[in-house]
Amino acid sequence: MELKKCCNHCYLIKPPDDNEFYNKQEALQHLIRSSGKLILLDKLLIRLRERGNRVLIFSQMVRMLDILAEYLKYRQFPFQRLDGSIKGELRKQALDHFNAEGSEDFCFLLSTRAGGLGINLASADTVVIFDSDWNPQNDLQAQARAHRIGQKKQVNIYRLVTKGSVEEDILERAKKKMVLDHLVIQRMDTTGKTVLHTGSTPSSSTPFNKEELSAILKFGAEELFKEPEGEEQEPQEMDIDEILKRAETRENEPGPLTVGDELLSQFKVANFSNMDEDDIELEPERNSRNWEEIIPEVQRRRIEEEERQKELEEIYMLPRMRNCAKQISFNGSEGRRSRSRRYSGSDSDSVSERKRPKKRGRPRTIPRENIKGFSDAEIRRFIKSYKKFGGPLERLDAVARDAELVDKSETDLRRLGELVHNGCIKALKDNSSGQERAGGRLGKVKGPTFRISGVQVNAKLVISHEEELAPLHKSIPSDPEERKRYVIPCHTKAAHFDIDWGKEDDSNLLIGIYEYGYGSWEMIKMDPDLSLTQKILPDDPDKKPQAKQLQTRADYLIKLL
Repeated sequence: MELKKCCNHCYLIKPPDDNEFYNKQEALQHLIRSSGKLILLDKLLIRLRERGNRVLIFSQMVRMLDILAEYLKYRQFPFQRLDGSIKGELRKQALDHFNAEGSEDFCFLLSTRAGGLGINLASADTVVIFDSDWNPQNDLQAQARAHRIGQKKQVNIYRLVTKGSVEEDILERAKKKMVLDHLVIQRMDTTGKTVLHTGSTPSSSTPFNKEELSAILKFGAEELFKEPEGEEQEPQEMDIDEILKRAETRENEPGPLTVGDELLSQFKVANFSNMDEDDIELEPERNSRNWEEIIPEVQRRRIEEEERQKELEEIYMLPRMRNCAKQISFNGSEGRRSRSRRYSGSDSDSVSERKRPKKRGRPRTIPRENIKGFSDAEIRRFIKSYKKFGGPLERLDAVARDAELVDKSETDLRRLGELVHNGCIKALKDNSSGQERAGGRLGKVKGPTFRISGVQVNAKLVISHEEELAPLHKSIPSDPEERKRYVIPCHTKAAHFDIDWGKEDDSNLLIGIYEYGYGSWEMIKMDPDLSLTQKILPDDPDKKPQAKQLQTRADYLIKLL
């Protein structure tokens, strides 16, 4: 799965910092250039938009849908979204809005397995499979959502696959298994005589055996070392018109006569029915080669030498010196290393860091806490959602929904929440005492930070968000029925929006922030109970209120509280 993330977008491995980019244009360009698939998709969507097409985009990963949603917002393409976290009423509303007569929605983002039966998106005429599912049947079901009753246009389907990667090999193997399963089922004994005979059937819980997984990991590795430098094609130079023309060209073939023929024609595989047993050989030696044959000898020697040097250093260094060296390497290069990882995804800066002169003085250590049951990505999502709610330790259910961690137990969530809160308090306290010892030189003191596993937490930022949203948490009733009758207990000044906006709208905006979190404007817009669907985030980007105006208004209302 980690390799598949690499094929999709580098943000899935290492998301950027919130304050890394100065403007939206810079953020958009970095977002697009961080994925080869997104570079192609950007060109494709711009051209499809000009031609008046409507697009369904499928992905297995909800985090990838988040990135695509961010991209569509930057491009100002109106869209709807459906995944497992969308409630039933909001799901129906999104489908109706997309299928409505004269709808301006251009894209619909869907998780590949979302919705199941009953989803009809026949108003779309283009399907993009951003990343293929392990089971090709799920992709076929996703494509069928545009081939519903009422479809009058030709539906074009584009599947994005990273060449020479694990993605390509997994897709090929999954297709072959699907075709073989179909051929076996087609030739099964349907008399029912053997139904009581128990046989050893392979388990479907593991899609690939050990040998297949080894071949998948080795697939494309040799091409990484063989590819000459400087001869790679710049992705921006691709001609999207040529790609569209080539994709829409069809050979004049006779129409498939049977379901089996149709399935085989979709995957363009060999006809297995004419093969003798003697002809069915194992795949070429490419998959059975060892790593020693794939990785060049020069590369292997260099890696082995580096490993040997590390072992010698560990042996001859005293324990105290070893710990100090680890602290210096960890603290001194962390900032630069984190920035470089965003682009390269590696720790190669650690070598160059040792060549630079070390700063005088004692290195500033960053406290580190470990927690089981959470990956670094899940901890980042939790902290991001933690900052969106007032009284987050009392709203762990809302934090978990926003962070997509509803599968975690309440005990684990509370343990992580208390670790974040207590860690921030301790870091602030230690930082203030350190400032006193430094003689009040505040200008040179960086903000207090600490670590939870591999995630660095800005204590001051987390606590400031928690304190700023505390009045909202105290003002809004926790009971859902009382919350519906809530009215802001302050006199508010008029909002200079392009629609009628009154005290009731201010109250509903605060209720939405309480329920969905600060900054979740799309979720607030989609909630019919808040009556803000037609008022906020209009399709015309020149009309107010957009996200920026909503943030300003929310800050003003919370300060009043």
